[in-house]
Amino acid sequence: MTEQRPSPTYGGQALIEGVMIRGATRAALAVRLPDSTIHSEECHLPRFSTGGRRRVPFVRGVLILGETLVVGVKALTRSANLAIEEEEDAAPLSNWAITLTLISSALIGIGVFFLSPLFIARLLGHLVEMNAVLMNTIEGITRLLLLVLYVWVIGRMADVRRVYAYHGAEHMTVHAVEHGDTLVIDNIRKYPKEHPRCGTAFLLTVMLVALVVFSVMHTESILISAGLRVVLIPVIASVSYEVIKWSSLHGDSWTGKLTSTPGLWLQKITTHVPESDQIQVAIAAMEATMALEESSQN
Repeated sequence: MTEQRPSPTYGGQALIEGVMIRGATRAALAVRLPDSTIHSEECHLPRFSTGGRRRVPFVRGVLILGETLVVGVKALTRSANLAIEEEEDAAPLSNWAITLTLISSALIGIGVFFLSPLFIARLLGHLVEMNAVLMNTIEGITRLLLLVLYVWVIGRMADVRRVYAYHGAEHMTVHAVEHGDTLVIDNIRKYPKEHPRCGTAFLLTVMLVALVVFSVMHTESILISAGLRVVLIPVIASVSYEVIKWSSLHGDSWTGKLTSTPGLWLQKITTHVPESDQIQVAIAAMEATMALEESSQN
């Protein structure tokens, strides 16, 4: 685990008693089983998000967003089964159940974070006279507040607090690999639990980009406005991903630090300092992914 690798890029996701790590071409998860052992296995990636298309600017953002939804739901379900039951008794999630979960999650997310701020701002606009720019700014601020409130409220739940700790373990392990450090607990503990290339930072960037885009795009028709909020989500996601990618590549510059700071602040809520056993799980996920990547190159 000490070999130097050229510009390693790893991401991941916290799971139920586990961590998923995604490399350049392969992904794996690791979960702490009820008997305290660690189980790891490959997470199969959808074809639409792999290959050369993943390197195309402004296309890759949409592909990665879709992959995150599909693979994320499967990994979460698998980790929940493994964490509660013995591996051989874990029931796989059916394709219909995955599709229904993805659709319902997307609809709820769009309704809460994109449409409800629009309706709230328009309602205030009817109660208090204001121009379009102010109304759209209120909409964007409402969207940001809803995101922060959401991650803070669910973070009060005991189970989610453990997920947030695994989130921290994932980030710290990725930091260690990016610095070419040996993957042992004592080494990983010296790294921060926040990471500029994080899903939480991506969500916050989406909200900020949406604030800018919709502040200069106004129509009196609320139906047209609502339609634009939905149709432009892929565009906003694409731009947001490029912002995150740029800030991670220029993290040492003042502009890179300025761009990544809001996302790092929000991660103060969505990550916790992990226990040693949680870091062990993150290490297992990282080692499994790196082994898969190395085998695919041979």
